Amino acid sequence: NLTEPWNCTFVFVTNELGSGTHGPSQATRKFVDAQGWLNQYVAKRAQVVIHMVCGCANVIKEEKDSRRAGGLDVPTPQQKREATMLDHYLSKRSVAMDKKGYFLVKVDREKLVIRVSFHSCIVNDKGEFFDLDGNRLSCCNGKSPDPLKVWECRTAKEATMKILEDWEPAKDLLSVGHAGYLGREVQKAEDALYNGWKFQQD
Repeated sequence: NLTEPWNCTFVFVTNELGSGTHGPSQATRKFVDAQGWLNQYVAKRAQVVIHMVCGCANVIKEEKDSRRAGGLDVPTPQQKREATMLDHYLSKRSVAMDKKGYFLVKVDREKLVIRVSFHSCIVNDKGEFFDLDGNRLSCCNGKSPDPLKVWECRTAKEATMKILEDWEPAKDLLSVGHAGYLGREVQKAEDALYNGWKFQQD
């Protein structure tokens, strides 16, 4: 229950049990029983289980290689993990925000849509927010103003078309990098929506 809400990879490092002698005390034997149960519980649910001996990795369990329909090659489990690690690394890079606004992407489970909202980040020296036309926006209880625009879409393609192609201000507001980022996030949201996955905006 604690790990389920997080869209990340968990690595458990535990004690090796069973290769040595029995514990001399009751407390030690209880620890071995509890640790052994935990190891089995985690290993059953883990995608990969590795037994380290003298610095050498013995793979006990690993995702099976698979091929798509038609026999096309797909990345191996190791290549998938490397790609995931690369994405985690790239997510930590420094990115300059567009000066006029930003997008929030959410999955609405009640309406079963991808909800994208655009928020202004145009602020004067007094900390007051303004919309794209220079009108001051009111804030309530110290919270950011309401979004300037909201889209509810069923697919990532629909979202990017409505925002990047149909929304007139987009050409003046979004950099190429921001548009690429938005495309990645709405595609993640679509995958989460239709596969029942948790969605967390990067």
